[in-house]
Amino acid sequence: MHPADFAATTPRFRPEQYFAGRGQATGFLQYRSGHPRRSFLLDIAGRYDGRTIVLDEVFRFGDGGVLERAWRFTRHDEHRYEATGDNVVGTARGACYGCALFLSYDIALEVRGKRRVVHFDDRLYLQPNGTVINVAVITKFGIKVGGLTAFFQRLP
Repeated sequence: MHPADFAATTPRFRPEQYFAGRGQATGFLQYRSGHPRRSFLLDIAGRYDGRTIVLDEVFRFGDGGVLERAWRFTRHDEHRYEATGDNVVGTARGACYGCALFLSYDIALEVRGKRRVVHFDDRLYLQPNGTVINVAVITKFGIKVGGLTAFFQRLP
């Protein structure tokens, strides 16, 4: 599946518009088997200056853990995006067509007291009711080690 496969779909997803302002997501990390592992509530505050959108994220996990992260997304043309983030290794690259945004990046996570770098393939789909569904596959050395599922909503 490629992002361009969604070119004719609606509603049209424009991340810089959708994520400007306040938002919230709920979701969970999954084991490689797909079983839920760790639930979270995510608060998002986005600012768009006409070229770059900065997203400040605060994850509150069901087990009491808290993670704060900031993303900086830049739109390069009608479809291509690049992003950097606090624990993103290198640059995230993405493409947005129709209702879908695909992002690919490496990220450093703290796992049992050690820094581990894993790869995320995020697929975000804007729904007609304004919800964005995020489904991600997490891999290490090309082997699936987990996943993430989240549901985003804009807040007034």
